[in-house]
Amino acid sequence: MTGASAKKTLYEILGVTPKASLVEIQIAHQGLLGAAEGALGQAEQVALKEAYRILSDARRRAAYDKSLRQRELPAVNEAVDDDEPSGRGKTPLVVLALVVLAVGGWWFTKSPAKPGSAPVVAVASAVPAIAPQADSTVAAPAPPAYEKLLLGNWHCKGPLTGSGLDLSFAPDGAYAGQLDNQPLRGDYTINGAALTFRDAEQSNDFAVEEVSPQRLVIHRGEGKRLTCNR
Repeated sequence: MTGASAKKTLYEILGVTPKASLVEIQIAHQGLLGAAEGALGQAEQVALKEAYRILSDARRRAAYDKSLRQRELPAVNEAVDDDEPSGRGKTPLVVLALVVLAVGGWWFTKSPAKPGSAPVVAVASAVPAIAPQADSTVAAPAPPAYEKLLLGNWHCKGPLTGSGLDLSFAPDGAYAGQLDNQPLRGDYTINGAALTFRDAEQSNDFAVEEVSPQRLVIHRGEGKRLTCNR
């Protein structure tokens, strides 16, 4: 398009608004051709046909409208200072601001305190040291020693005892008793849950399964379990 037509949009050439329907565009085009026949120059006639060709086609019109919207957007490089070389931006100003802040901070820390001003105390020295506290969790009481629970007389029953076994544990590590009316005597030791009986001829080891002031259960494996009561 040339002359005055080059400065107008296609809508302005046809005399319609950008929201005009296809029917309105067709009517405007036919009206302009009939009214201006013989009065328009070659350039004006070409511009009128080109405007109708684009705006009467939905795909071409959408592309043209998009180009109009982009033309109305402000240029990005308008916001850039023309005096600054491209790519540099405002980096020198940022660096200068950082230098000023650094110098100001150094001067503030080196300047003498004003008379009457309170001295600055480091937080670490202002807060009194807190001595580490002992664990406040109350420890569970230790279970009673098996030695003390064993002391005294017991009557035991089990596969090893026949009609029964009477035992008496003394504090000095000696035990005595009867098994089928036969006297028993010897020494005993207990280490954790291991109970050992010793006499003049042999030594027998038992594992303590349960012990309380009124009940004692010991065993030597399968089928060799003794249950004792006071």
